[in-house]
Amino acid sequence: MNIYPEDLEVALRRQPEVRDCVVLELDRGGNGEACAVLILQKGTDNPESVIQRANESLAEYQYIRRWLVWPDEDFPRTSTQKPQIKTIQEFINSHFGGVPGEMTGGDSLVALITRIAGRQVKGITRESNLSKDLSLSSIERVELLSALEDRYQLDLNESRFTSASTVGDLEKMLKQPSEQRTDFHYPRWTQSASFEILRILVYYLLSYPATLLMACPRILGRENLRHLRSPLLFVANHVTRIDIGFILAALPLRYRHRLAVAMIGELLQEMRYPPAQMTFAKRCIEKLSYGLVVALFNVFPLPQKTGFRGSFAFAGDSVDRGYSILVFPEGKRTQDGELSPFRAGIGLLAANLNIPVVPIRIDGLFELKKAGKLFHGLAPWPLPSTCRSIRCRRRSAGNCPEPGNAHEITMKKVVDRERNKTYYRVLHLPIWIWVFFILPGNLTYDLYLHGPDRRHGVWLAAVLAVCIWRGFAGRLPGVEPQPYIRYYGWNQPNLLYRVICYTAAWIDLLVPFALNFIGIILSVITGKWLLADLYAYVYYPLALAIALAAFFDRVPRARRMTLNEGAEKAWFYVAIWTVVPTQVAAWGAWRLGAKLHLGAMELNCLRLSVFVLFGFVSLLLGLLGKLPRSKRFYLTEPPTAPASDSRLPDL
Repeated sequence: MNIYPEDLEVALRRQPEVRDCVVLELDRGGNGEACAVLILQKGTDNPESVIQRANESLAEYQYIRRWLVWPDEDFPRTSTQKPQIKTIQEFINSHFGGVPGEMTGGDSLVALITRIAGRQVKGITRESNLSKDLSLSSIERVELLSALEDRYQLDLNESRFTSASTVGDLEKMLKQPSEQRTDFHYPRWTQSASFEILRILVYYLLSYPATLLMACPRILGRENLRHLRSPLLFVANHVTRIDIGFILAALPLRYRHRLAVAMIGELLQEMRYPPAQMTFAKRCIEKLSYGLVVALFNVFPLPQKTGFRGSFAFAGDSVDRGYSILVFPEGKRTQDGELSPFRAGIGLLAANLNIPVVPIRIDGLFELKKAGKLFHGLAPWPLPSTCRSIRCRRRSAGNCPEPGNAHEITMKKVVDRERNKTYYRVLHLPIWIWVFFILPGNLTYDLYLHGPDRRHGVWLAAVLAVCIWRGFAGRLPGVEPQPYIRYYGWNQPNLLYRVICYTAAWIDLLVPFALNFIGIILSVITGKWLLADLYAYVYYPLALAIALAAFFDRVPRARRMTLNEGAEKAWFYVAIWTVVPTQVAAWGAWRLGAKLHLGAMELNCLRLSVFVLFGFVSLLLGLLGKLPRSKRFYLTEPPTAPASDSRLPDL
């Protein structure tokens, strides 16, 4: 056994009532059990209290559960004054000799069953059925497995334990030889403040951008966590090795950065202690991988077969420190996209932690895995058939919802035609030529200030060539052979050319508008016209900021999915109706001021007043939906595509 008698004797000799003691091994059906033989001080008549106090200083698996009081004044001793172990062993065996038939409450297995069941169980025999006669639930059976492992310091195979139906089966299993108990390592240093800061930095610099690049997830149900603040137990289906990245992206900040993730304990153990047959380089890579995954994702081992209790204790400690727990209850990655049965230990973990349970379901990722596609966010752009979503729900008795169960809602049909007219396509082409022609800020500023030069001719030729080429291919918004969006609320992937075009349009609208407004304000304050410097040093950083916003799926009409096109299109036209009239009015004020021979300060004040007045009125009318195409259409839940329009254009 893994219990050293010397340790138990030291604990017993610390008790003032104990004059001497010997701890020997008692054979109980092939398993060693510690038995203490005591010689007590005179006047001591309660050896049970002595044993209880000694057990308080021992680990649970070291507890002394059997003891005897030696009947004489001293142990029989050898010539060297050591106790005669053989004589004492015979004394123990004579008192604890087992008999077949009914098992007594003093038997350690019966005692464990009684303690876990939480009730006195009478008439236990080796033929007693664990489920029918003893009424042990599945959670109680898992707890019994963990208790037996701790009691006898063994690794018990879960599948063999599940097949054991009677108490006699358990005894036989305990008699069979078992491998040495696996000591899993539970790293508490990963939850220090320094590593928490490190995880936050690495997440936003590497993990989060990689998640968006691979397959930007659409989050459903996050509002269910709005009013929750205490630690939670998140349970999620397991699809790929990168599931944790998508789940972190779905969680609110207060849970994203205070999350302990359970990982297969046996896999972590192999990474920490690679097999000797591996090459030196591979062993180094495995150990490095272990350190990185533990430190950067706050991972702890959750064994699949044995040793649950240590993992449950670590999870409880993490919850006490304010961390939520994430587990994959299936214990393996799905092979067919369907949810596998949960492992029994998950119910015991939830019962022990006693915190709210939040189911999470990852939809659509299995299709990417099956197709062998890793990067599916920007290159190539998402296929129409793929839908990446993460659904969060508050604590419930059932599993997470199936992907097809979202409520259907009425969608607004905005286009009746099957194909775009030729004149419609031709009229849209000059719009995009103009959008891309004025995109370089320095060239546009020089064009308005000094007129066209050779650079403008070269750039215009390049824009014409590309736009005409893409126009003939039907890869410009409005120039497609058939309308891409026919319903507001139809959730389909946005196409890459649409994202590029609308990102460029937003840059053309917002950046010059912002620079002109800032330039007019500075001219009123300083009396200097600094617009040339603003275009030289500020234009491209602002344009880059909008491009990054589009990359992170934050720009209307340039998002990954077209779910909210009804609102995003309206916001786009609100911007057009705000920017264009304001810019024209400010230019008109400048021309009018020159005609009226106003001074520099008076002219600047006039332009600022006109800019603010027209901008405010246009924006207000747009927000109220009073301008053309500015009325917004919102929906709260993704509908399914109508059967009559189930097809999508090819990319």
